[in-house]
Amino acid sequence: MAPKPHKSSVFHKIVTIVGTIGAVLLGVVGFAALASLRPEPKQLPPPKKHFNVDVFVVRENCLRETISGFGTVLPDHEVTLSAQVAGEVLGHDLEVGHAVAADNPLLKIDPDIYRQRVTQAERQLEEGKSELRRLKQEQANAERLRKSIQSNLEIATEQYSRRKRLEDRDIVTPDEMARSLLELRQYEENLIRQENEIALYPLKIDQIERRQATSQTALELAQLDLNHTQVKPPFSGIVSQVFVETGDYVRMGDPLVRITNTNSVEIPIPVKLSDYAKLLPLLQKGAF
Repeated sequence: MAPKPHKSSVFHKIVTIVGTIGAVLLGVVGFAALASLRPEPKQLPPPKKHFNVDVFVVRENCLRETISGFGTVLPDHEVTLSAQVAGEVLGHDLEVGHAVAADNPLLKIDPDIYRQRVTQAERQLEEGKSELRRLKQEQANAERLRKSIQSNLEIATEQYSRRKRLEDRDIVTPDEMARSLLELRQYEENLIRQENEIALYPLKIDQIERRQATSQTALELAQLDLNHTQVKPPFSGIVSQVFVETGDYVRMGDPLVRITNTNSVEIPIPVKLSDYAKLLPLLQKGAF
């Protein structure tokens, strides 16, 4: 049987435990008291924070969308020069691709027959002018002759009247009166005939002037045909096609050469309906 512990031993343990706890509590209280006596540390403001920032420039912009299509390049100006007169094509050095300037001769059609027509029309016009001058001179001469006949008629009338008065006094014989009357009638007939002839001169002059107008028109047409023997382009461009060779005989309306202006071209491009809906606002704003 084990021996029972002694009471003094137990008490001694209790005292030891209590003393230990008390010492701990006393240390804690003392540390707290000392801590309360310590001045509080100075509060510093929190440091500023610096952040690295990347800056980007942003602009509003429309995104470009590509609309594809295919078309054929068409020149804005293209002309086929045709012969305006008939004749033989004289020498030329036109080749496809050659640049030509406006109003510079490209080729020539034989001008001999048209030059002869111009000369003939000029001759007819000069003949008409000469005939017109001659008629006007004849008209002036006829007018002077009429005045002379008129003067002679007045003298004959006065002589007849004087002889008529003398006839009542038997101083003038009937034969003298008859001759005086016959002379008076001749002057009257001459005056009438001369006045009728003078009246025709305005008609003759008008007829010649009309013929002169016709001759002038014929001269202008002949000169125009002569000018058309030189073929000139209406605008600058390049030769895109040549239809004739040197020595060919061409008739009026035959094609000679085609001139194309490449400074401005058109490209018709068909697009889908959905693409057209996108382009329509731009078309309405006049962007194209």
